[in-house]
Amino acid sequence: MDKKQKKRVIMEWLMAMCIFAISIVFFMYISKQYANNLMFQKKSSFLVVTILTFTPFVLYYCKLQGIVHVVNIKSKILNIIYFIMIPAIALFVEEFLWNDSWRQIPIKALLVNYILIAILAMCICLIICKIWVSYTVVLVLYWLYGLVNHYVLLFKGRPPLYTDLLAAGTATTVMGNYNYELTGRIIICTLLLLIILVCMHIVKPADIKIKTQKKSFRVIFHISRIAVPVGIVIMLLSIDAGSVSGLSINAWDPTESVQSNGAPISMLISYDYAKPQVPDGYSKAEVQEILSDYVVEDTQDTDKEKPLVLVVMNESFSDLSVLGSMKTDDYLEYWNSLDSYVMRGNVYTSVVGGGTCNSEFEFLTGDATVNTGSGGYLYQNYNLKSTFNIAAYLKDVQGYNTVAFHPYKANNWNRTTVYRNFNFDQFISIDDMTKDELTYVSWGASDACDYQKVEQIIEDNEDAPLFLFNVTMQNHGGYTSKLKDGYDLVSVEDRYAGYEDVVNYLTLIQESDHAYEELIAYLEKLDRPVVLCMFGDHQPALDDSFINDITSSYTGDSDVERMEQRYITPYMIWSNYDTGVNQVEKDMSLNYLGANLLDVIGYRSTYTNYLLNLEKEIPIMNVVGYQTNDEVWHSWNESNTFVDDYKKVQYYEMFGRKRDEY
Repeated sequence: MDKKQKKRVIMEWLMAMCIFAISIVFFMYISKQYANNLMFQKKSSFLVVTILTFTPFVLYYCKLQGIVHVVNIKSKILNIIYFIMIPAIALFVEEFLWNDSWRQIPIKALLVNYILIAILAMCICLIICKIWVSYTVVLVLYWLYGLVNHYVLLFKGRPPLYTDLLAAGTATTVMGNYNYELTGRIIICTLLLLIILVCMHIVKPADIKIKTQKKSFRVIFHISRIAVPVGIVIMLLSIDAGSVSGLSINAWDPTESVQSNGAPISMLISYDYAKPQVPDGYSKAEVQEILSDYVVEDTQDTDKEKPLVLVVMNESFSDLSVLGSMKTDDYLEYWNSLDSYVMRGNVYTSVVGGGTCNSEFEFLTGDATVNTGSGGYLYQNYNLKSTFNIAAYLKDVQGYNTVAFHPYKANNWNRTTVYRNFNFDQFISIDDMTKDELTYVSWGASDACDYQKVEQIIEDNEDAPLFLFNVTMQNHGGYTSKLKDGYDLVSVEDRYAGYEDVVNYLTLIQESDHAYEELIAYLEKLDRPVVLCMFGDHQPALDDSFINDITSSYTGDSDVERMEQRYITPYMIWSNYDTGVNQVEKDMSLNYLGANLLDVIGYRSTYTNYLLNLEKEIPIMNVVGYQTNDEVWHSWNESNTFVDDYKKVQYYEMFGRKRDEY
């Protein structure tokens, strides 16, 4: 036996040991789950799955012992059968892992997804040339894709789309704080995949080979096997996949759309949606004409002391009572009792369970994410260097120092680049904090230590007016993680007391309420004018059965209003001096909140003036729909002149204006 053969034998036995280890781990796991009556309750099901568990190892062991001989298929017909079967198996594995509605996917959508996977398989075969290796790569890739879909749907409430790929770096920084339970589907799918891979290793399809010895033909072939896949990928990314396939993604319920379409084609459609869409009838001249009615004079008063402007966008801060009735301790006791506010109410966001950067985007820019297409993460998608935002306005027009602070990793959501483009002078992250400055209620930095850092930043910027934008971390998802000792859990009625994530979440919100009280106490003592705006970026991702139960009491007729329940968070604008505005209560969408904050201080730009006037006609709009000033909710299928004009103005403010144009 030569060295090459020895190496192959060693690799095959290592592979056998890996398969055996996987089989043992799966068997121990399903046995424990079966014993606890959590999985495969029927003895027959448990027996079948147990047999499946060891089948891959038995097959592979028989192959190593020569009981089963490797067969290299040279028949073109059998190769064609492989090419037909592999994409179908890959699609089944991927959808079965996560899609409860996989049986209801229309034939048309199945065919489109099958063709996409077949094209990918062909490209990989051309690049690798070893057919069974290529098919193995395809199957494993789609198994992994199905797992990602399963866990993202579980943790975020919707499967991933193209912009989630752009945010993968952010996701990896928090993924360790979730629990990854194996399900029966995951176990069965993984075992079936192993069996298929072993069988394919035993009955191998023929590889792609060049019969000619002519060097020129071989060079052409090797160039083509790279150029053709690249060309195919470019072509797929350049076409309008939604129009060609006749499929689409509903912005306000993407999960249902992806389940109905299938994940592969939905991913491609979401890529098209992420491209900047020029509004119908857009022209720069028309927008400038619209904005000419809202031009304001420079309102800077050099004799008046400029207030400290503090914005706290509190991670997942919400009041679950907007979803339905639930008896609990008063987890927002201070928030609800505070009567020295300037303005307060509900703010309607465009994300739920995640997507913090989109809430940042809407607040800071005054732009609505729904106007950019079917969603996506705007911080990731576009170059926002020329986009209007209140940080740049306060710095360039009003002479403020601008500081952003977030007690977590700086690069998440591409913040380092975006904040620089938004003209922030400084961005302080967790990397700029010492261990002594950090305390925890759960796994994210507590609001209490966050606000202590805020106080330090304020004291370090006493010599100039300051705009401080703070994004907290305490209430971030991962609500099944055990809370630190010393915190009393919020009491929840028996009906919901079994939801660990709900109890932990409400306890975190209660601690946020306590920290907010301390922050207000500090700001009240400052001998400089202060305006504080605090709001929640989105509601949390909680157990689906809890959400379905608590929202089941909704009795209205509007599907839009019913869906809007999940997009409501509280906001409050507070000051320690007389702003001339006192105790205004109103609801609005998040794209208006920044303009309202500036207006309370006495600042207006042309764009914020436009937004404040638009708010009178369309007080609320987000990815679900919009509300007109008669308090009637509308879906995005209903046209509205004010909305159409806003889309054009927003496109101009994002991509058409000059950087210093206010």
